[in-house]
Amino acid sequence: MSNDYFLRTEVLPYELPALFSNNFLCKLHELSESKIKSDFHVTQGRKKLKNKAFFGASILRGVNYTKPLDFIGTNANKKRRTLSLLHPYGQILTMLYTLRFQDYIVDTAKRSSFSIRSPRKRNSNEINSNDTKIKNWQRIYESINLSSTNQVTSEEDKVLFNHFFSYFRTDNYSSMASSTFVKQIQNQFQYVLKTDVQNFFPSIYTHSLAWALYGSKSVGKEQKGDKNSFSNLTDYVLHNINFDETNGIIVGPEFSRIIAELLMSVVDNKVEVKIYKKYRYRFRVNYFIIRFVDDIFIFSNSLEANRNIFLIMKDVLDEFNLKVNDKKLFIFEDSATVFTSCIDEIKQLFELFKVQKRELTLFSVLKGKDALDSDPNTGKRGRLIDWKNLFNGIHQIASKNSQDLGKITHYSLSSINSILNFVPDLSIKERKVYVVIIEGLSGLLKNSCTYTAIQHYILNISKLIHNLESSKNSLEMQSELGPV
Repeated sequence: MSNDYFLRTEVLPYELPALFSNNFLCKLHELSESKIKSDFHVTQGRKKLKNKAFFGASILRGVNYTKPLDFIGTNANKKRRTLSLLHPYGQILTMLYTLRFQDYIVDTAKRSSFSIRSPRKRNSNEINSNDTKIKNWQRIYESINLSSTNQVTSEEDKVLFNHFFSYFRTDNYSSMASSTFVKQIQNQFQYVLKTDVQNFFPSIYTHSLAWALYGSKSVGKEQKGDKNSFSNLTDYVLHNINFDETNGIIVGPEFSRIIAELLMSVVDNKVEVKIYKKYRYRFRVNYFIIRFVDDIFIFSNSLEANRNIFLIMKDVLDEFNLKVNDKKLFIFEDSATVFTSCIDEIKQLFELFKVQKRELTLFSVLKGKDALDSDPNTGKRGRLIDWKNLFNGIHQIASKNSQDLGKITHYSLSSINSILNFVPDLSIKERKVYVVIIEGLSGLLKNSCTYTAIQHYILNISKLIHNLESSKNSLEMQSELGPV
């Protein structure tokens, strides 16, 4: 794998149209990591500059700040929000910053005991398949061991990296909610208080982030003149890529979530210290906090303890001009219900469909090739009635959970791809199945036509077309060979 994947994974909002790309930047030799490291005069992975000017590369000279392109995007719940596409210079600047300070970013993020999505290591440039298998087994062990420090991060058991960094435990909300790790916490603690930070990214003051990284506002102001420090350059980059704006950071790129993690790791650390100092509550023993970006879940065995911890969290957030969202404050008296959702029902539908396919395949093997109405491909493909039941079941769940249409659509479209693993025989029965699948996919997309849904839809249709072409080529070859 090329080591220039930062620009592919960290700077573009995923809500951008599918045809948009920044490949022209990714292909520039001047922006290759090896070239940048050469300019930085790097030795043993540590950046030692030839001079004190960090941004001395000729491509960056003379630009004071850039203005991102704002556009309106729609999230999974059809809520409209303003997102930002970084100016090409801003994309380059974030890459240079991250390459120089990747070790500082990881070290700072490790301060948090609460974050389940903090960057823990830089993804390597090559993937070793044997190491991947070992990491996969290690992850299984750590998922059932609450006391584990979790040495396996989110992408070490993957064959294709999705991010520049690997994250602690997980990088997405869905896998967090269904993880064995979370279920262990639910078994240990009865009550949950759930909340989030109001208007999170637009509320982050870039100067206060620098002060947080220094440890205090007074120290931050004293060190204001150090233009090349990690803290001050973090501040510089954030307002430089956002039209010189210090109130708020841009919404959309993964880079912003990395930066937000730096601030929240400081918040988490302060909260943990204050909780113990005031109430002698011990993390993992008397309570547990899970934070996913700005979503906060407080677990304990006492409603009073939850309230005490929440008030400390609120006070510490206030120190950084961040506010708890009172409209999204929920208390659960049974921790097992905090992550239950309509997605669990959708999962059951797909599991039932897979079980039915396996039973059909087994039946075909035991009874012979004529067992399934002279259609031996049914076990691989699934019966027409099973596909109809799958799509009808999804639509019934969607009609009862209109507020979660986006989540239902995204999960369903992504899951269907894994069961389109058959080569068609172009029989009349199979054509009917194809019609049902295509109509079902189109119906799901109609429910929530977001960028992510469109991506999954295109992948599914492409897979169907590929399967049809494979079948057609196979038949043409048989026709050319003639009867045997």
